[in-house]
Amino acid sequence: MITGRTIAGKYQITELLRRETYYDVYIARVAGSETRVILKWYRSELIERGKTFERIKSWMDDISKMNHPRVAPLRDFGEDESIYITEDFYDGAPLADVLGKTKGNGINALRALNLGIKIVEGMSAAHLKGVVHGQFSPRSVIVAGDLNPKVVDFFILHRLSSELKTSAEFQGRDIRYCAPEVISGGKPDFRSDVYSVGATLYELLTGKQPFDTENALSIALDKVSCELKSPRACNPEVPKLLEAVVIKCIKRDPEARYKNATDLLNELYLCRTAIVREANAEKNAAQDVDGAPAASATSQGEATLGRVAQSNMAKAGGAPDASAALNDQSTGQSRAASDSSDISTKASESGESETSVGGQAMGTKRQLPKGFTAFAVSLGVLLAIVIILAKVASNFFGGNPAASSVVIPNVIGKSVLEAKSVLGAKGLVAVISGKQNSEEIPRGYIMKQTPESGARVRKDREIELIVSSGQHRAVVPKLEGLTIEDARLILEKAQLTVGDIVSEYSEQYGEGFVTGQTPEAGEERYAGSAVNIRLSSGRMGKLYGMPPVTNMAIEDARALLEMNDIRNIETKHIDTSYAGDGRVAAQSVLEGTKIPANQKVTLYYARQPERSSLNSVLDDPTKGVVNIKISSENESQEVVVMVYDRSNAREAYRAFHGPGDVAQVPVSGYGKLHVLVYINGILITEQTL
Repeated sequence: MITGRTIAGKYQITELLRRETYYDVYIARVAGSETRVILKWYRSELIERGKTFERIKSWMDDISKMNHPRVAPLRDFGEDESIYITEDFYDGAPLADVLGKTKGNGINALRALNLGIKIVEGMSAAHLKGVVHGQFSPRSVIVAGDLNPKVVDFFILHRLSSELKTSAEFQGRDIRYCAPEVISGGKPDFRSDVYSVGATLYELLTGKQPFDTENALSIALDKVSCELKSPRACNPEVPKLLEAVVIKCIKRDPEARYKNATDLLNELYLCRTAIVREANAEKNAAQDVDGAPAASATSQGEATLGRVAQSNMAKAGGAPDASAALNDQSTGQSRAASDSSDISTKASESGESETSVGGQAMGTKRQLPKGFTAFAVSLGVLLAIVIILAKVASNFFGGNPAASSVVIPNVIGKSVLEAKSVLGAKGLVAVISGKQNSEEIPRGYIMKQTPESGARVRKDREIELIVSSGQHRAVVPKLEGLTIEDARLILEKAQLTVGDIVSEYSEQYGEGFVTGQTPEAGEERYAGSAVNIRLSSGRMGKLYGMPPVTNMAIEDARALLEMNDIRNIETKHIDTSYAGDGRVAAQSVLEGTKIPANQKVTLYYARQPERSSLNSVLDDPTKGVVNIKISSENESQEVVVMVYDRSNAREAYRAFHGPGDVAQVPVSGYGKLHVLVYINGILITEQTL
């Protein structure tokens, strides 16, 4: 804890609000003023001082530029022994804590929908800026007392987890809300964010998580193989239209979900309109009859939702009464009066009994069996003696169980840091006793614990934990100089496979021999991963200069290349209006590059983008980063990166690099981006963003 310290010479820590898995949340005052801010202090043991911050600084810059009322405003960030960020002060509690107090009951569908819409508005603002959250869960939402949510931790935890010193043990994701493709190791994107938001909406409506199992293995298997239990099966009051939207969010196939939070937001707006109209129709019909229906069971969680969000931050300056806000929204609803009479049972000295309601006799007297009263008294005395003896034996042999022992909690499926925190809170000691490969449990999560959960043990007992090291990792063998047949056999023995095979000319190796590979020998990869191979096609022979063909009609360009004895030609299209429709926009060999006659050349011709894409919400730039690694075997090479968007082409990068260099090139444009990477004038990779 850093309470009382001054961070970076400008933020005086005054109070600890709460502790999260990867950071602590404090209230701080700006030095020399009364201005309060929220300061998040990341665990110093997770940070590589002087390096981690520099690697994530540009990503934090992007977050700081977001300005939306549903997104926690990033005020400042920096490094002072560890990484810190500050946000403008706001009252509230994590949505996860709020949901935990509703005792498994969802809240009224319209209230849940209104809260969900506000959350998705924040996510939509980020998606329109090209920002992926990457680790969204109910802990990513802070709910103020007036039910005004703010989405937090955009990009930071997702980016930070890939930079941690022990990334195998600190994954940062709550697997209960994680999309299946991300659990399997895929990169988070807009659609995985939609999945996580959908899982949160499911819990708001039903009080339960979509796949409510106890450990990471069960959750991972359920998400891959089990059918989702529909929200209406858990809570029949969920409208069918809203149920359909939630189910679409958490489809197993990313392609079947909403593309981004903006598409989801539009659907939620339509749902709200339909629900409000239906509610108004029912209200008008109800005015024709006496009385009002009792409030539904799902509304019991509403007051709790507001009270928790308010009470968790009252000490930080006092938040508005959330329960009052909910009551204001639910005016017109009434509960059925609880006017049941007091029912009691009297036993007479003669063994007779009678039941009365409010003191009035009810029914006739009936005679108990003879001797029944004496038997009951004897049985009660015997039970009392047994209980007393049990307590005496317990205190004699083991002391007071309530004071000296605890029930072991279940930590399977939790990250190492979270498991240590959960066990420590119970007075138990977590001991990492080993790691094991697992095809199902994500790397860095607990897969076994000894003793198992549910057992009662004395405090300070060591709990042995086995951590998943993920799938088996194989060492990539050296393939250079082998024939392709031998390379296949070697890779098979190493539990790896042959990936792409690219032919290249070689003065050193004859035709059919491996000249290089990616990844390089000695690197580790998961079992079953592919190794790309460069294969010799023999000596180069006579060279020809690549003529310029940009903006030529595709057939004219083909004829020109054939006149220069370049005949191995293929064509592809690019969605851009940079060149005329059907004309050459790009070529796989840059102008002037010397190539042999049988070198394959690809001509990229322009295809006009669809009209809808020209006027879409993508008026904000599409951004990305291209990672380039130069082979350690070659001499200095020139790297060129060309970017084609819906209307323009530009050279994003040109520089010479030595053997083994790594380059990260930021690219941007409007609409779909086509990125072509050349080394020494020859196209090496292409990708679409």
